[in-house]
Amino acid sequence: MTSDVILLVVVLILGILSKSNVTAAAAAALLLMKFFSLERFLPLIERRSLEVGLLFLNLSVLIPMMLNEDLLNDILKTLTSWAGIVAIAAGIIASQLNASGYEFVKAYPQYVIGIIVGTMIGIIFLKGFPVGPLMAGGIMFVFIKVVEEVVRLVFNR
Repeated sequence: MTSDVILLVVVLILGILSKSNVTAAAAAALLLMKFFSLERFLPLIERRSLEVGLLFLNLSVLIPMMLNEDLLNDILKTLTSWAGIVAIAAGIIASQLNASGYEFVKAYPQYVIGIIVGTMIGIIFLKGFPVGPLMAGGIMFVFIKVVEEVVRLVFNR
């Protein structure tokens, strides 16, 4: 077995153990592609799957809004409240973290398995929810930058 197959099997097992069906399904799909020699489709999947995933994520979030008949009034009330302003700020921060996470995991794909293992630990032991490697990568990026800055300040480097 090659190292990529071993890693995918590990991710599949972690996905099953943590009841993260999406992670397990992704690993299983990639294993099937490997076994059926469909690797030629990987660049296409890599380019478009994030967009497709975000499309479905946005659909799931927007559908409840569509079912609300008094939507405009509710939105105006919400966005002008202090919690609505905090929600806007949280959206801005999350989008920046996700952008940093995307660039980080693209530049350092070797950390993705650590992010996945950490996500699984959070799901299994802390009853967390898998939001994906982009946010985790963004958080990792911030942690690394903070540590680098502390080291620089402490050791004048």
